[in-house]
Amino acid sequence: MPTSKIARRFNHKARGFSRINMACLASCSNIAYRPSDEIKKTLEFEGFNLSGQDVFFEYRKDNMDPDIQGFIVGDSKKIIISFRGTESKFEDWSLNFDIMREDWVPNNNLGSVHRGFIEGLDSVWTTIKERLNKLSDNNQSIWITGHSLGGALAALAAATIELQENQPVAGVYTFGQPRLGNREFYRNFHDHENNAVPELFEKSLGKRTFRCVNNCDLVTRVPPQITGYRHVGHLIYFDHDGHCHTHGNLSQWATFWDRFAGRAEDILDFSDGHPRLSFIDEDLEDHSIDIYELLSRKLAGLAISGNEAWREMV
Repeated sequence: MPTSKIARRFNHKARGFSRINMACLASCSNIAYRPSDEIKKTLEFEGFNLSGQDVFFEYRKDNMDPDIQGFIVGDSKKIIISFRGTESKFEDWSLNFDIMREDWVPNNNLGSVHRGFIEGLDSVWTTIKERLNKLSDNNQSIWITGHSLGGALAALAAATIELQENQPVAGVYTFGQPRLGNREFYRNFHDHENNAVPELFEKSLGKRTFRCVNNCDLVTRVPPQITGYRHVGHLIYFDHDGHCHTHGNLSQWATFWDRFAGRAEDILDFSDGHPRLSFIDEDLEDHSIDIYELLSRKLAGLAISGNEAWREMV
């Protein structure tokens, strides 16, 4: 398998789903979990010239670990924004999952969105906007990515840049993303007409957004749909055996039965001599950004050791 350097292999001209770009952005989503100095070293290892660039952004509350973290990096062809997901235990995060929504944005309300996601993006938006304006000097294409909470922030950032700021976004790839907003937000994300979008783009931001789900990943099923939340973008689904299915060749019924089959195979664990339920462990394992990156790299035909390569390097 060929090795990868994100800066070189990334297809900045891609229109529609790109396996190479999904793999590169899965790596970017993983890189976003690193400390700031390691992020910079890794991006340089991946072929980016960071001279004059402030790539890292974060928001901290009360001098604790960063609540929101990520990076924005660019060259003459593309700009990539990557958001880190949550590092807290999934159990704590899910139990404290506030389902309350608020208008997005009040003076140009295009729907309601999870309150925590709005607050999270707002906390770093000024920094992102300043860096984006500084980097956008050659009509570069803009790409946004993130894992878990970072996936929700990525989709919301894309909607903000394009639907509120009238600056077109070339593509959004998210991994293990929770549901984001209500039906009105979904409708505007998919149907809103924006004259700033070039003719060579799909007019709908929804058609340029790809939501990657791995098998039984629990986070992709919260907040519950019954509370009025909807997913946005095209579903890219990895089944129990790691096979990839795109939006056009799967159905909700098919993914349900695949998840059921995976559960039926793994629900009882006899490793200690006694049967015990283990499907929760599988659901949490399926949420790992390492697995999302591994599956994406395999699909793109990239070296599956790429993740370890940059980890060893730093």
